[in-house]
Amino acid sequence: MIKLIKDAHDDKALPVQTFVVGVPGSDTVGADKNTQPPYISLRALSSYAKAGSPETVDPACDGDFNDKLPAAGGTKPAKSCHFDMSGSGAFDATKLGDAIQRIRGAVLGCVYDLPTADGGGTVDKGKVNVKLESGGSSTDLKKRSDPKDDCAADGCWDYDADGKVVLIGKACTTAKATTTGKVSIVVGCATIVK
Repeated sequence: MIKLIKDAHDDKALPVQTFVVGVPGSDTVGADKNTQPPYISLRALSSYAKAGSPETVDPACDGDFNDKLPAAGGTKPAKSCHFDMSGSGAFDATKLGDAIQRIRGAVLGCVYDLPTADGGGTVDKGKVNVKLESGGSSTDLKKRSDPKDDCAADGCWDYDADGKVVLIGKACTTAKATTTGKVSIVVGCATIVK
């Protein structure tokens, strides 16, 4: 299963990101061979999540599955890579909705392709601006002028080596944390530079 998920993620033609939510009952440890899988379910879910979207999981999460079977002394992951709701008390639609909104924020990401110009031409990179909408407010981000500026306090954007728009510092953090946000790339007006 891990290989299938990883292969789908790594497919260059049509990549698929997989996010996993563990609901109550997904915390079995293989204790009852008649009703439970013979492995630690949370560890399996964690490894599925890490294989399916490694760029959005916490780098400190435990997504190792193969050598952690119960017979080998395996345990539940210390820090799950998936959204673990198995121990969150009463399960309800609101908690599931919150997990889905956090996934949406993670997918929003920080790297964007430039739109194509009218008629299919290239966009003038001196006439590109970026707007970040989050939590009911809108911010016109400035393009950084110094490549060493980490934009930690105010957020900004720049181009990467491939010519894609990259949100930097606070702008990236805000985009990833938003549950109702939107990033707009606007072309046609002179770029606002920091």
